[in-house]
Amino acid sequence: MDENGDGTITPREMRDRLEATKNYSKEEIDFLLGCCEENHEGKIDYCAFKETYYEPSKAIGFNLAVLLTNLSEHMTNDPRLAKFLETAASVLNFFEAFLGRIEIKTADKVERVYFEIDEANIEQWEKPQIRESKNAFFHNCISEGEGERMEQFVDFCEDAIFEMQMAASLMATDEEVKAVKAAPSIPGEDEPRGIIAPLKENMALGVEYGVNGIKMLHPANISAGIAKLKTMTPLEMALGLLTLMFWIIYGLGLGTLWINTKVFGTILNLMRGPKAEPQKKSEDDAGTTKAKKSEPSAGSGEEQELVAIQATQDTSSAFASAMGITDSLEKLNKEKKEKDDLAAQQEAAMKAAEEAKKKKAASTSSAAPSFDIGKYMQKVTSFLARNFFTMKFAALVIAFIINFMLLFYRVSQMEDDSENVEDDGMGDIGADMDEEPIDDALADAGGDDAGADDGGEDGGEEEDVEEYIHVEEQFYYLEYIISILGLIHALLSFCMLIAYYNLKIPLAIFKREKEVARKMEFDGIYISEQPEDDNLKGHWDKMVISAKSFPVNYWDKFVKKRVREKYSETFEFDALCEILGMEKSAIPAETSEETGLMATLKSIDWRYQVWKIGVTVTDNTFLYLLFYFIFSVLGNYNYFFFAAHLIDVAVGVPALRIILQAITYNGKELVLTVGLLSIVCYIYTVLAFNFFREFYVAEGEEGEDPDQKCHDMFTCFVFHLYQGVRAGGGIGDVIEPPDGADNEFVRIFFDISFFLFIIVILLAIIQGFIIDAFGALRDQLQGVEDELSNNCFICGIGKDYLDGIPHGFDIHVQKEHNLANYLFFLMYLINKDENDYTGQETYVWNMYQERCWDFFPAGDCFRKQYESELGGGGG
Repeated sequence: MDENGDGTITPREMRDRLEATKNYSKEEIDFLLGCCEENHEGKIDYCAFKETYYEPSKAIGFNLAVLLTNLSEHMTNDPRLAKFLETAASVLNFFEAFLGRIEIKTADKVERVYFEIDEANIEQWEKPQIRESKNAFFHNCISEGEGERMEQFVDFCEDAIFEMQMAASLMATDEEVKAVKAAPSIPGEDEPRGIIAPLKENMALGVEYGVNGIKMLHPANISAGIAKLKTMTPLEMALGLLTLMFWIIYGLGLGTLWINTKVFGTILNLMRGPKAEPQKKSEDDAGTTKAKKSEPSAGSGEEQELVAIQATQDTSSAFASAMGITDSLEKLNKEKKEKDDLAAQQEAAMKAAEEAKKKKAASTSSAAPSFDIGKYMQKVTSFLARNFFTMKFAALVIAFIINFMLLFYRVSQMEDDSENVEDDGMGDIGADMDEEPIDDALADAGGDDAGADDGGEDGGEEEDVEEYIHVEEQFYYLEYIISILGLIHALLSFCMLIAYYNLKIPLAIFKREKEVARKMEFDGIYISEQPEDDNLKGHWDKMVISAKSFPVNYWDKFVKKRVREKYSETFEFDALCEILGMEKSAIPAETSEETGLMATLKSIDWRYQVWKIGVTVTDNTFLYLLFYFIFSVLGNYNYFFFAAHLIDVAVGVPALRIILQAITYNGKELVLTVGLLSIVCYIYTVLAFNFFREFYVAEGEEGEDPDQKCHDMFTCFVFHLYQGVRAGGGIGDVIEPPDGADNEFVRIFFDISFFLFIIVILLAIIQGFIIDAFGALRDQLQGVEDELSNNCFICGIGKDYLDGIPHGFDIHVQKEHNLANYLFFLMYLINKDENDYTGQETYVWNMYQERCWDFFPAGDCFRKQYESELGGGGG
């Protein structure tokens, strides 16, 4: 209903929205509008309405939907329930998307659990980053099959929950601002508003009027107006026309009056000049003068009064002493004095508060508006993280455009200085002046030598001609377009790096923290056992367990405490505290009162920050984006660096990503095979260098020495590795034939063995690794699709059994054993208070805490258990 997101709605708009649903009668709509209170603007606070009426009714309706759904699944053939369900169909349809259900396996049977799914969680589940994580999980779990499937699924659920919470926190930055309307604040008399607040209000009011005006011109509103006009009677049309004419005339008159008042009035005041104001005596001056005039009389009166008091003091004292009440009189005087002092202190405090308020108001009005850099930086990073995939696509499009424009570039030679002189328009005079010293030099040098020198100079000029790359003259504007697109691409690349750091790096930190915490708690790694020497990752993670702030992203903050309690009987308490980085005493240490830069640096947990940097720089995608940004910056100095960004097509498209993965799939075997090929080439190089050098000599051109390819060991090895491996028939195709040589048969055996071992065997093995890897990856992807389309991931029951009833498998995987519902249920348990758990929820939570996954109905389901009652088939 609240389309503009300001938190308010007019009664007419609310009535129209309720009527459009066609679910409420006129009496019900009048009742709902009667329950709503309007503000001073005549609008309804929609947020308050939802909190007062909608949320409680939604809770009641959800409980009703749970009850009806539970009854319909256990009492399938009851005609009375079917009639009641038909009546309540609108309620069930409304809550169907938010009603989650899963099946759990208890000691003796399979039970169904119903819970509410938050609408925001459903939206986050469809985000592209969650889809990427989901596809990666299915590929790792089904194709590789490492570890227990349900344990991997719970790990994926934990990672996805954290990622969804991170995405929700990034989205909340702007959505909360739109959803919550700030209450209008009326400044006090001594609190000036300045010029910023009224300017913002006027601008917002103008924008609101403009948006409303644009909405009136929307085709839907125009169509609705035409339809309404057709239903009006002639009298109503006449009245509407008169009303429209009145408002047009009224608006024109109001605008004319405003122009006359503001514009012409301002011009008239400027022509008249500043108005002289008569001098007036201030109240302070008048008060001072009056006080001066009254000083003599006041002074004499006070002196007389003081004298009188002094005269009567002795009498009262004497009377009090005579009556014996001296102590009581002194006590009364003391109490009166204390009351007077207290009243004076209160009055002084009130005056000081008023003065401080005035000073604050004055400083607020004179100072510039505050600017919270951290708040705006958080908004910027949140915006970049939400639009990471959009920026990635935009950067790829820009890279394609730049590389397309580079096709219009060409290479040209630099012109000589003499040609430049002729082009400058110097004419024959310049040419004659330049030719005179050349002719003199040729005459002095002699005929033959001069000719030889000229030839040498010409050859040198041909070799040293400078070339430059430029765009064709008719497309000169492409140079400026590419420079602008290059700057935009570099900015997008930098923003992508920041966005990925805020979107995916926290998830990577969460996974590593969870992995370290689980190994430390359940396997005793880093406590009773140490990682292996060649496990660099384990030794790097060992550094973080002694960090005081660990864990940060992982939600189990008491893992160190449990580890210390678990191993307290085996190891000394002080040693465990030192390993885990915990305080030995239960009393927290006193906080340092130091301030400044040094105190800030001391407060940072550098051990954790260094570990976090290590995790970040070892993330493959982060490194890829880092090099992506570096090449984008280099592309602004040389545009041809942007050609490297086209590889992002193969990285971003899953179908093309298999080609890159096929090269690295058997990476270790591939590198070892290439190393073996180099060793075999070196052995043949040694044989050629010692026995067949004469076949590696090529005749040079006229006047040049012969080209000796194997009279240097290094040159010979490079020649075999470059020419011999690339030749289709081996090394024999690129050297002299052995016809008529003394060692002809040995040379033939040398050529054939080189061809067999290197060309036929080793190169074929390298090609086979790549081809087999490509086929294996393709089979894995196909296997994942076949597994998910033919078997339930949770229970493993096949499609053949579940399709005993129409669309049985689809209903089973979408409603009964939906993966998303299990993830939402785990999130539901994490966010819910343990004291409010039901019996089923307590059972699942205890199993989850013990890392036991027996509550998953592996090999069983509710339908199979009650197949006789539900009419399930299969057999």
